[in-house]
Amino acid sequence: MAFKDRLTAHALMVNPYRDIQYGIQFMVFKGNVSGLVRVYQGKKGTTLDVSQVNDEGLVTYLRQEFDAILHYKSANSDPFDPFSLVQSTGDPDCLIGVDESGKGDYFGPLVIAGVYIDPDRQKTLREWGVKDSKQLSERDILRLEEKIRSICPHSVVILNNLVYNDVYEKFPNLNQVLAWGHGRVIENMLTQVTVGHALCDQFGHHTLIQSALLLKGIDIHLLQRPKAEDNMAVAAASILARAAFLYGMANLAETFQMVFPRGAGEAVKKARDNFLTEFGDEKLANVAKLHFKLK
Repeated sequence: MAFKDRLTAHALMVNPYRDIQYGIQFMVFKGNVSGLVRVYQGKKGTTLDVSQVNDEGLVTYLRQEFDAILHYKSANSDPFDPFSLVQSTGDPDCLIGVDESGKGDYFGPLVIAGVYIDPDRQKTLREWGVKDSKQLSERDILRLEEKIRSICPHSVVILNNLVYNDVYEKFPNLNQVLAWGHGRVIENMLTQVTVGHALCDQFGHHTLIQSALLLKGIDIHLLQRPKAEDNMAVAAASILARAAFLYGMANLAETFQMVFPRGAGEAVKKARDNFLTEFGDEKLANVAKLHFKLK
């Protein structure tokens, strides 16, 4: 069980964590007593710093719970990740789900979408058959997109190819571009709803998005885990993102009167060569992610 779960099970309150050098820190509250807790990961292993907690009883309790987790992970040969100490194992009922579409496609935009759900909306979305967009046909994606927009606060950030290539020059790493986009979506969502949690699929190091949020002054508990699309909020966001990507691809096809294949395979390379023959190098940035290396 994660450190946060163990603490909250005993009626303690734990604030969202913040990254520090070689670790993380967060505030713990128990009645009128509070203190700053730090967890460090270094060459000597994982350590707990409770020097900023002035209540001896709370210090003793924190050390006991921390030691219990270390013992459990050691006994089960579990690799230690200090982030796991403060991440809840269950998803909150009310949260913002974020997902993207187009990151693996040479042609077309990158789209990041966010959707807010609560228990009532979650029930409705489930009844409609909302699930990860990769499990749906394009027809169902476009049908469900309208329904999701009708009942859920949402934000969709579309980086068309010109914008994407410009952003990539500033953040020459796809994961950093994704982190920037996720942060932008969460920022937009927080102008519509008041909520303490956001969830997305984990890519790269978990601090990427958190750092992007901190730079914007956004304080929200960000949850990241593999296969986050099993959460209804992230699944709904995946549908909005995919629908926007499909519309973007259709617009490119109409504008240039040619077919733009998905992905980055041999068919894409041939389409790229055909595009260059007809429109020249100067137009390629309008339709393609220029940093992609086609085989």
